[in-house]
Amino acid sequence: MPLRYPRLPTRGWVSPTYGVKEPALSLAVEIRSADSVQFITEFIFPTL
Repeated sequence: MPLRYPRLPTRGWVSPTYGVKEPALSLAVEIRSADSVQFITEFIFPTL
């Protein structure tokens, strides 16, 4: 069974061409911790 989340307002837009507006991929994280927390993002692009 797929998870379903309520639709939230769009946090950003991308425009592939003039006059076209599409929702952008975004990630929002909220955390509470007594210890230090580190988030690392890694993008790996295929080589041609």
